[in-house]
Amino acid sequence: MHIISLPALRIIFKIFAGLEIYGRENLKNVKKPVIFSSNHGSYFDPPIISMSLTSFSKFHPIYYFSEDSLFKTTIGKLAKVWGAFPGKLNKGIDSGMRKTLELLWGGKSVIIFFEWCYKQEILARRVDKLIPLISKESMRPIVPVFLYGAENLSWKKIFKFQKKVMVFFGKPLYINGHLSEEEMIKVFYDSLGDARARMIEIVKKKEQKFWGNYSKFYNYLEKADPHKELVEDFKNSIGDVKGRWIDLGSGSGAIVNILNEKGASNNAEIIATDFEHNFIEELKNRFKEKNNIRVEFLDLGDQINFEKNSFDGVTANLVLPYIVCHNDALNLAAFKNVLKNIFEILKPGGGFVWSSPKKGVRFWKVFVASRKNIFDFKDKKNIYYSPMILNQALKIEKRGRRGVYHFLAKEEIDKILTEIGFVNITHKVSMAKQVNIIKCAKPI
Repeated sequence: MHIISLPALRIIFKIFAGLEIYGRENLKNVKKPVIFSSNHGSYFDPPIISMSLTSFSKFHPIYYFSEDSLFKTTIGKLAKVWGAFPGKLNKGIDSGMRKTLELLWGGKSVIIFFEWCYKQEILARRVDKLIPLISKESMRPIVPVFLYGAENLSWKKIFKFQKKVMVFFGKPLYINGHLSEEEMIKVFYDSLGDARARMIEIVKKKEQKFWGNYSKFYNYLEKADPHKELVEDFKNSIGDVKGRWIDLGSGSGAIVNILNEKGASNNAEIIATDFEHNFIEELKNRFKEKNNIRVEFLDLGDQINFEKNSFDGVTANLVLPYIVCHNDALNLAAFKNVLKNIFEILKPGGGFVWSSPKKGVRFWKVFVASRKNIFDFKDKKNIYYSPMILNQALKIEKRGRRGVYHFLAKEEIDKILTEIGFVNITHKVSMAKQVNIIKCAKPI
């Protein structure tokens, strides 16, 4: 019955959750049945994996291994319709393997999640062993799957366009029967890690393309009065600039210029950074005669590799909420990791000034507030590029609603910053009241 509903579900997820599917070509020459193994963040994960295959996929129907207590709930009863079966792992590895092997030997594919279902350490360790052992015994491959954006999914979030879901199917793993138990587990997790890394690589490339397009006309946004207001308010939020400062995601250099002006009398050293090559070249040209300013490539998706306690100040204007991955962390965890990384590189007493679109941002209000600039016929390019800027801003807004970007309420921001260790947190509203400027410090 659930196979019949898959096409309709796929349409719903494509429309409301922006479902994107990658890696299905890795399954082209694989014979059924297979063992799909995926990260696990919600009850929607099994149907998401099923609907991400083609409607007439040879792997249907797919059954999935579940924790026994699930079947005592209403959700568990519904899950049976979707092919859920009790794993019985509480009774040991052999018991946990029995039903799964029966299905595989009968030509039925299965899903076994390697996380989330089992909270007890002993059962989690059994899952680590279970999956490669089942592959070895059944002589069927493991297909690693990585789900992006599916954690804590609900129908409410789906129909309110609050989620973006992506699925990646990795290359099938055939377990070598001669490997030891520890070697099988390592090979299995290496395969899962590879699928995760490839999904992250896809996400990062999409982001680079998105912001690369924006960089071509971003300087026209800077001419608008709301952006000038933001830059001025940002300037007023920065105190004395002494010692060594770094600006993250410098763009065309508006904040770097402020730091240079404020730090000129103090011989402040400034590092301007970005990951978009158009901006890197623009920064180099703009500040080529400033010996105190160094321009460096920096992808905030990676670790900020500067020594701990090495900066007197850090700035970041409209960049940090757009971090979708940081090292191995994704989504909101990635955003938090970047903030932790910034805390580490700040000296005790160092200042941190950054900005973020507010929760529920409406960028069309910025567009309306820019109307005098848009219809300034002294520079007709404003009229040409303004719709492009608005279109890009609305895409950013949409990604914020879907949870791809992190536009948080003041209380949420304060909670995160406080947990990390920041103190003296203040907020200022700017840019047609659509952006918050946050100022805080690392305690002495």
